[in-house]
Amino acid sequence: MKDAYSEGLARNWRGIAFAFLKLGLTAYGGPAIMGIMQAELQERRQWLSKARFMHGLSLVNMLPGAGATQLGIFLGYTRGGWWGGLLAGLCFVLPAFFIMLALTMGYAAFGATPLMSGALYGLGPVVMGVFIVALYRLGRSALTTVPQLMIGAAAAVAAALSSVGIVATLALAGAAGILLFHSRKL
Repeated sequence: MKDAYSEGLARNWRGIAFAFLKLGLTAYGGPAIMGIMQAELQERRQWLSKARFMHGLSLVNMLPGAGATQLGIFLGYTRGGWWGGLLAGLCFVLPAFFIMLALTMGYAAFGATPLMSGALYGLGPVVMGVFIVALYRLGRSALTTVPQLMIGAAAAVAAALSSVGIVATLALAGAAGILLFHSRKL
């Protein structure tokens, strides 16, 4: 006979697995997935507060590698501890792995055909559209004050127009945030 804790944990892990398998199968566009994660897990399912989601988003953007996968692991950990993070990461990545494997095999067999070339050409605008929508959603949630908008705009300009790397841009934006927001709390 299972106790209430074990049943709750199993239900929690099933929820994590289902959510991240669904995201792994349906969410496309690299960073755009982060906006979908926010809409699904933070807003709709209310797994965590908006502030905690934004802290996780900030954290994963400071790390090298695939930010959406890292955010998924953070969200899974928030919901189900260490094992929840591991489960979320695996369930999020495995659908993409198998889809990419099938697409690679298809491309190896049919990549030089006009049909495949046309299909790949048409995907570029779709990816940009999904990315722009996600950027808008995340920006609307993350940039809620004038100082945040100023920091975001300055970081975007620095990233686009200068040779300052992303790590330096993140460090400078973080320092500006400390100066503007932490000083108000003192």
